[in-house]
Amino acid sequence: MKILITGANGQLGNEMRVIAKSNAQHEFVFTDVQELNICDKDAVIAFFKEGHF
Repeated sequence: MKILITGANGQLGNEMRVIAKSNAQHEFVFTDVQELNICDKDAVIAFFKEGHF
């Protein structure tokens, strides 16, 4: 299963990185606002269409 984590540089995102290390059966994709602005609908659509996730 692929899991998208947005806000990866924040407190929760950093905790999710720790969890991801012990859950290798899943693929985690970490992004922050520099890579993906989730408030920008077109950017989110492009992110998925370009195969980042």
